[in-house]
Amino acid sequence: MKNGKISLLTISFLSLSVMTLASCNAAIDADVDPGTITDTSTAAAYIPVMNPETMQIVAAEVASLDYGISSGYGEAKPMVSMKSFLSNYYSLLSSAQSKFEYSVSYEDNAYTYSFNAGRGTMEVDFSNSTITFSNYTRVHSAYELALMDPATTGISGITTYAYASDNVGLVETGKATVFDLGAYNIPVYQYEEDAYLPIEMASYLFLSTTSYQLTYNGTAFYAYPNSAYLYTLDESGESATLTPYGQDYYGGAFSTESKKSSEIARLEAKETLFYLDHFYGFRDTNVNVADGWKSYLSSSYNDVYQNMFSTDADTNASALDSIMTTIIGDGHTGLPNYFGILGNYYNGGAHTKTAAESDRSKILHSNYATNLALRKEAFGSSSLGDRDVEISGNTGIIRFDSFMAGNVAAGQSTDAYKQNKANDNYSLFVYAFRTFAENDVKRVVIDLTCNGGGMAIACVQTLGFLMDTVKYSTYETLTGDLGKFSVNVDANADGIISGDESYADKFEFYVLTSNYSFSCGNWFPTVCKDNGIKIIGEKSGGGACIVQNGVSPDGQPFQISGILRLSNGYNGGSADNDAGIEVDYEVSKDYWYDAAKLDSYLANLQ
Repeated sequence: MKNGKISLLTISFLSLSVMTLASCNAAIDADVDPGTITDTSTAAAYIPVMNPETMQIVAAEVASLDYGISSGYGEAKPMVSMKSFLSNYYSLLSSAQSKFEYSVSYEDNAYTYSFNAGRGTMEVDFSNSTITFSNYTRVHSAYELALMDPATTGISGITTYAYASDNVGLVETGKATVFDLGAYNIPVYQYEEDAYLPIEMASYLFLSTTSYQLTYNGTAFYAYPNSAYLYTLDESGESATLTPYGQDYYGGAFSTESKKSSEIARLEAKETLFYLDHFYGFRDTNVNVADGWKSYLSSSYNDVYQNMFSTDADTNASALDSIMTTIIGDGHTGLPNYFGILGNYYNGGAHTKTAAESDRSKILHSNYATNLALRKEAFGSSSLGDRDVEISGNTGIIRFDSFMAGNVAAGQSTDAYKQNKANDNYSLFVYAFRTFAENDVKRVVIDLTCNGGGMAIACVQTLGFLMDTVKYSTYETLTGDLGKFSVNVDANADGIISGDESYADKFEFYVLTSNYSFSCGNWFPTVCKDNGIKIIGEKSGGGACIVQNGVSPDGQPFQISGILRLSNGYNGGSADNDAGIEVDYEVSKDYWYDAAKLDSYLANLQ
């Protein structure tokens, strides 16, 4: 990420600029007296579900949440009861095999929540406004498969061709994780032997790492897994239609309000800074952010920083847009849409995009456009069609632009896999290797030149065709915890996983990458190179963290590079491959979409 640092040109302006900045910042982010809990209330909590008759995403009430009304922030900012949140909502997300239960012990200024199944404790210290988890990663074991083992995400629906075996699993650092809410002037309330937090903070602390959050629209609480549950884009991608769930979400009491109080504006700005400091996965690689996002933004992007504290909803949205799109803009991060809860223009309308793309995003998009144009010229169409599996001479090529996992069972005919190969990588690879076996193919090229990433599970599954055991690790930047995984794949699709089904000894493999190959399109060649498979083309585009979906305190959805980083090594998960993977052989773009040229080039490497 390239950052624009504001430089003062002359010493004579230095003192004036610093004084102006300090006095302005002191006004906009001054401490607010949070008051006390004066009353309590209850509101429904909804999750999105599919209506089987209409096939529309609709709202389903799953719980009621108790919340406190603070004299400092009023009814518009619910301070959720932790007992209600944990018992009525969070526990519902656990599985039957990993039921979530807890008990609470009380002291005058601290409550300790003890979680079952080795999840450790959470201590709420009211005197210091800190929340300390003895084992933060384990608290999320309701989602442990999704968090720590991407290969098993959604595995219940596709048990036939991938599974995780001989996993070391979570390797903990043994260090407590302390969240200092007091440092951000975020309130922690003690009321009737219960802790109360702003709903966003309860959501951030317990749900952020799962790309799943809970927000309040002025009427009820709504789960936000990702923007696909809220709206459907048209074919052009330029406009969207709200789903029934999205209509309910944006139809709360806040939908007609374009202003909020200065107290709530300041609180929500502090909550956003808290989120960025703790849950943005690459903050540690940027020295300018080492002292926190408040210091970074106020010194380098002070106009954006001040807009975060505005009482105007559109100004707030513009600030978030600038942070995600321009200032971070790492390829993963951005606003998937421009809807938000506050303001009547959001009720089916959209925030006007004002932020410019970051340099990195511009380069990625430019590289993609170049590659796509070259492929269209070569293939006569921008879509792959049946050119996703191609043979020339002794070389077979598999091309795909996204890592996708479907639900096609093992033991199917080749034709069944052919029918599903456009939207399921497992089907694509089964079909491709069955086709290669019927021809005189000696070398296989995996073309990722237009691949921008996708699902981690699909990446693991496809790697299993190239190596008998896919070994990799995860690294969580917030806690330092590691995950170590060893995965076998049913590559021959017979429904039996023997652990030696890859085509590693049958073909010579090459992975063709470009400067656009991003996210899983970057992780795939990372693992391949770690296993001795040659990388050709040009250096990949980077992207090392899992995408994390989020929502701002006032209901603006966004996505960001999360704290879970995928790595190539099995014995250490902290390797940073965000800058891309170097090739073993540089191959000109003239060869990428010409199968005959690729075959000739690779034959001459021998």
